[in-house]
Amino acid sequence: MFAFWVVNAARAATVPADTAATSGAAIFPSARALRMIVTRGAPARLGATVVRMTSQSDPPFDAGTAAQVLVVMGVSGSGKSTVAALIAEKLGWIFVDGDSFHAPEHVAKMHAGHALDDADRAPWLARIATWIQQRLDAGESGVVVCSALRRAYRDVLTRGSRRVRIVYLDGDKALIARRLAERQGHFMSPHLLDSQFATLEVPGPDEHPITVGILEPPEAIADRVVAELAAAARRDPGGAGSGWGVTR
Repeated sequence: MFAFWVVNAARAATVPADTAATSGAAIFPSARALRMIVTRGAPARLGATVVRMTSQSDPPFDAGTAAQVLVVMGVSGSGKSTVAALIAEKLGWIFVDGDSFHAPEHVAKMHAGHALDDADRAPWLARIATWIQQRLDAGESGVVVCSALRRAYRDVLTRGSRRVRIVYLDGDKALIARRLAERQGHFMSPHLLDSQFATLEVPGPDEHPITVGILEPPEAIADRVVAELAAAARRDPGGAGSGWGVTR
């Protein structure tokens, strides 16, 4: 049996899940048919609704003594939100979708099929980076979804900290195009996929990413990420350390 709390990222205050569910948050189903409260397309502000997932039967996996944050990245349609929510569920960490930090006018721009430029992205990335730093300062581990396609964007989020780790969902363009064509209810236009792949800078070895292909089911992908975190913790028992590796 699972319990979850909806947490305000800025105040770290808890509110009942049913309150969040009636305040505009969308219901996001996981592979285990749990209901997760996720904001998507909410006004860009610190204090976006996030989810802390814990299991009442199994204690969360301890990936190290120090708090850390995973940034699950990739192009639209790679399964970031689904996989990130499952990772957070398995670890008992806080989860937030970075889309909830977008300004409404930028959501409308993407929905209309126009790509964001760097001027649009800068305040969005800064808000996510602030959320990440707040988690680390509070000693709370978390998982955040963000496309983070360019190295410069990821540098804004990680700020050079080894406690912020990139998880890259690597997928074939044709496969992702098919997924986008079948997806409904998301503001990202499938026509922006070419732009996303043109922008994408695959994380290099110096970024110590966990790189996972997307052919497997989301549950299996999440399991691979958790397994890599466990292996990293064994290599560096003190926390997020130099023993990081790469998996596929």
